[in-house]
Amino acid sequence: MSTQNTACKRLQIDLKRMLTEQIPGIYAFPTSDIYVWRGVIFGPADTPFEDGEFKLRMEFCAQYPFKASKVYFTTPIFHPNIQTICLDILSNRWSSTYDVLGILTSISVSSFLLFYLSKAPPADGKEAGKLLDGEWKK
Repeated sequence: MSTQNTACKRLQIDLKRMLTEQIPGIYAFPTSDIYVWRGVIFGPADTPFEDGEFKLRMEFCAQYPFKASKVYFTTPIFHPNIQTICLDILSNRWSSTYDVLGILTSISVSSFLLFYLSKAPPADGKEAGKLLDGEWKK
């Protein structure tokens, strides 16, 4: 079986899992090209991201799942510590055991937990202070 057939079969399995093991607030489906998916993660309650709908583009190569996908936010997002999706499982800690649902869950948890857990100085301290002071609700 060629690697392209392996990737296509795996993406079909990933789609089936997305449909059967739905996680509220995390959705993804392939476009007309099985190697390009659109996803959406809804912002968690009680954060500046509440009611937010954050769209993503996922690009898979013929070597998937042996090579990580590329994932981009297509919705402009303000977060004091996020410029682009920079997640270890999409680079140096990639494993063929990760699937679409696992990738999106990791992005969701990593992106929104940073709001609560980050102790590092944010890229824009003044704007980050507004978030922490609750001014983001205005």
